[in-house]
Amino acid sequence: MTSCAIYCSRAHGPSMGNLNCINDNWLYNSYDNGDRYPKIGIPAHFIVENYEVFQVTKNN
Repeated sequence: MTSCAIYCSRAHGPSMGNLNCINDNWLYNSYDNGDRYPKIGIPAHFIVENYEVFQVTKNN
């Protein structure tokens, strides 16, 4: 398992589990090598109209 929920590639943009944004096109990656989230019924093809990214920090 990976230690991060969201990865951001300089070349491709954000990746969240099985969801990848490449050149402003969102793709569902069905390949599972053990570091993906479980399938919850999201269709393989869809349009993302908007998304928000939040930073979560741990308070000591």
